[in-house]
Amino acid sequence: MKKCKVDQQGQSLIEMIVIVGMVVLLVTGIVAGTTASLSRSETSQTRSSALSFAQAGIELARGIRDNGWNTFVTMGSSGGAKYCVNSNSPPEWTESETCTPNIDSKFTRSVTLELTPASGMKVTSKVAWGDTTDPLNKNKVELTTYLTQWK
Repeated sequence: MKKCKVDQQGQSLIEMIVIVGMVVLLVTGIVAGTTASLSRSETSQTRSSALSFAQAGIELARGIRDNGWNTFVTMGSSGGAKYCVNSNSPPEWTESETCTPNIDSKFTRSVTLELTPASGMKVTSKVAWGDTTDPLNKNKVELTTYLTQWK
C-alpha cells in the first residue's frame, strides 16, 4: 500500500491565525479590566473625599451650635436655610439657593439648617461634584443629623 503525503502548511497558517486571535482577545480583556478598575478606584477616592467634606460641614455646624445656641437658631428657618460653605480657614457661610464649586474648584458643599418642632435643628450637609446643575447628577453625598441645645 502506498502512503500519500498531505501538505500541512495550510493547517499551520490557520493555527497561527487562531493563536493570534486568542492573544488579541486576551490582551484586550486585560486592558479593559485594568481601565475599569482604575476608573472605579478614582471614583471611589473622589467619593471618599466628598464624604469627608460633608462630615466637615456637619462638624462646622456643630461648632457654631457649641459657640452659642441663640446665634445658631437665627441661622436656621422652618423651611430650611441653605448655606454655601467653602474650605477657607475660617470657612465662609454664604446664604444662597445655588452654590458654585467652593472646595478645590471641584466640590460644591452646601449646609441646610432647618428648625424642627422639637426645638432642635436638622442639619443636612451635601457635597456634589461634576455637573451640579444636572438634577440627575448622581455624583453627590448627603449627611443629615439633628442638633439640640444641650448646654
